[in-house]
Amino acid sequence: MHTIVRIGKTVTSKDHAVCALWALLIYFSLYLFLMPNLVWSFVGAVLLWRNLQTFEHYCQTRKAGIR
Repeated sequence: MHTIVRIGKTVTSKDHAVCALWALLIYFSLYLFLMPNLVWSFVGAVLLWRNLQTFEHYCQTRKAGIR
């Protein structure tokens, strides 16, 4: 399988676990965001924004080779 992005390291089991965890957290946040209650929708929006930010940060630090 050909990959477009090369970070110089192989993808480890930890990377798969982290991606699976964040996928679940983002899914749960999206579920809250789409609720008709305004309070839960706002909480879901904040959690969704924060989860996407932290996942991006993890990807950038992994790409830089810090972790």
